[in-house]
Amino acid sequence: MSSAFQWTAFKPNPLYAGWAVGTLGASVLLNSFNVATLFFLITVLQIEPLIAGAMITGSKLYDAVTDPVMGFISDRTRSRWGRRRPYLLLGGICSGIGFAWLFALPAGDGSMSHLLLVITALVLLSTGYTIFNVPYLAMPAEMITDYHQRSVLMSYRVFLIALGTFIGVAGTPALVAYFQHDLGQPALDAYQNMGMIMGVLIGIPMMATFFGTRHGASTNRVPFSMPLSVRLKLLWSNRPFVMYLGIKLAGLFALACIMSTQFFLVVYVLERSVAVVALFGTAQVLTISRSPKLL
Repeated sequence: MSSAFQWTAFKPNPLYAGWAVGTLGASVLLNSFNVATLFFLITVLQIEPLIAGAMITGSKLYDAVTDPVMGFISDRTRSRWGRRRPYLLLGGICSGIGFAWLFALPAGDGSMSHLLLVITALVLLSTGYTIFNVPYLAMPAEMITDYHQRSVLMSYRVFLIALGTFIGVAGTPALVAYFQHDLGQPALDAYQNMGMIMGVLIGIPMMATFFGTRHGASTNRVPFSMPLSVRLKLLWSNRPFVMYLGIKLAGLFALACIMSTQFFLVVYVLERSVAVVALFGTAQVLTISRSPKLL
C-alpha cells in the first residue's frame, strides 16, 4: 500500500503541470526584468539614472495598487471558462508583448515624449503581470480542496520557479552578450532580440496555463459584504501574516537591488562582458535550488 501511495502521489499530473507551467513565464518575467531593465534604460536608452529608477519604482507601486483591483474584478467575473482562466490568456498576451516592446524601444534624447513612451511600456508590462498573476494564484484553493494535494501542486510550481529564475538571471545576460559581442550587433539591436526571445518564453507558458487548466474545478463568488476598515483591522490583527508580508517585501526588495546592479558591477567595476552576469546568475540558482523563490 505504501509503494502504491507513493506512486500515486508522485506520478505526473496533467492538471498540476498545466497550472504550474504558468509560473515559468511569470518567473522569467520577474527575473529578466530585474536583471536587465535598469541597465538598459540607463546605458542604452540614455535615461538619467534617477529618472530611470523612479520610473521602475513607479511601475512597482502601480502594480501594488492594481493587484487588489484585479482581485476584485476576478472575483466577480462570470464566463464559460470560469472567473479566473480568461485572465490567464489575456495576461500572458499582455506580458509577452509588453516585455518585447520595452526592450524594443528606441534610444531617445530625454524628451518628455520619449519618457512617456517608456512609462507606457512599463505600465503595459506591469498590467499584464497583474492580470495574469492575481487570478493565477487564486486558483489552487478552488481547483483542489485537499491540503496534501495542494502541497503536491505547489511542488510543481517551485520546480518551475527555479527553472524560470535560471532562464531569467542567466539566460538574459547570455543572450545580450551573444548578440552584442559574438554577432557584433549594436546594443540596441542586441536588447531588442533578447526582448523578443524572452517575450516568447514569458507569454507562451502563461497562455498555456489557460489550456492546461480547462479540466480544473472552479467556484462562483458567494456575495459577501464587509467594510474596508473591518478588513484592514482583521488583517492587522493577524500578526504572523503581517510579519510574513514584511519578510516577503524585504526579500523582494533585496532581490531587486542585487539583480539590478549586477550588470553595472560586471561592466563598470570588473570591466568584463555582460556574459559574466550569466555566471553570477547560475551560481545564484545553484545556491538557492533547495529553497522556494519569492514570486
